Amino acid sequence: MTDELYVLSKEEQLKLRLRAIYESHGFKKASVNKFEPYDLYVDNKSFLNTDKIISFMDLDGKLLSLKPDVTLSIVRKMPDEKIKGFTKVYYDEDVVRVPFGSREYKEINQTGIEILGEIDECAKVEAIYLALRSLKEIGQPFVLDISHMGFVSSLLDECSISLEEKKTLNSFIYSRNTHELEKELEKLDIPEKLKENISALPLLYGPFEKTLEKAKTLAVGESSLNALKELESLYNSLRFSPLSENISLDFSIVNDLDYYNGIIFQGYIQGLSKIVLKGGNYDFLTKKMGKESGAIGFAVYTDELSRLLFEKKSFDCDVVILYDDSTEFSTIFETANSLLSDNFSIRIERELPENFSAAKVLDFREDKNA
Repeated sequence: MTDELYVLSKEEQLKLRLRAIYESHGFKKASVNKFEPYDLYVDNKSFLNTDKIISFMDLDGKLLSLKPDVTLSIVRKMPDEKIKGFTKVYYDEDVVRVPFGSREYKEINQTGIEILGEIDECAKVEAIYLALRSLKEIGQPFVLDISHMGFVSSLLDECSISLEEKKTLNSFIYSRNTHELEKELEKLDIPEKLKENISALPLLYGPFEKTLEKAKTLAVGESSLNALKELESLYNSLRFSPLSENISLDFSIVNDLDYYNGIIFQGYIQGLSKIVLKGGNYDFLTKKMGKESGAIGFAVYTDELSRLLFEKKSFDCDVVILYDDSTEFSTIFETANSLLSDNFSIRIERELPENFSAAKVLDFREDKNA
């Protein structure tokens, strides 16, 4: 086939712009393996929120997996001893996993950053600022919702309940399932005031300053107050940028208690209901993997943006595929499926239709001058 598509999609353009942002902050591209030891993912299933992992035996009999996550691969390569200063990396990688609500494996693109080392306030501010810049680069109205695992976990710690019970409450807070959360709290022998404070968490979200004041009325003990002070300090440090106006507080955002600590955040774009950016401080993960340094980072799920970024053209369709009796049907439909997966519109014809325009023609006919 001599006629090929030379189209740089808007998704690819976005990834190049994101890369430029990260490199302008001195981040280096991470080298990430396509395959990793199966045990890496089995030991951290709750971090992945899935046990559906494609595994296979290599020629030496070792069990390997197609990577379903980038962060675990980067943390695995961290030195065990404490990092002096920071290691700052970015990535643009495909992972293989089953998306939520789906029943088939898909390649999902993740573009993001990791800051590794002794994570201080400056590192957290930089991570959040880069998350804001990443969302801004998409070119749509956006919001970055921020929370603090320390605030939520400190309230749960006051309950004197098991880790499993805490995780159950955590899951209801995240899903904003106030009914089930209140039912679960009723089973527990804890003070009524504490039950009220925890049951308020799923609906504790909105403009930063207003929501912070509400959260202060729910704080119990020094740990929860310190978490709110850290949030306030980070927000004040980000005021140098007009992008800080896009930050909201949302205490329904919680992650796994075994892996995340401190700041966590999620990004949304107008026109999409799904999360397009997700990140946080995960020192517990690095410690679990025997590392002395902490980490903070985020991933942008660029394939979630495909429909939003798809640029409509002044053509009847993007690509016309021409065939004749000598053309293999498998070739036609493999090509068509690939184009459709990349959000191109197609039309399959024996001849180019009259009064019909296309951005590109892929001609698989034996006599291409027909």
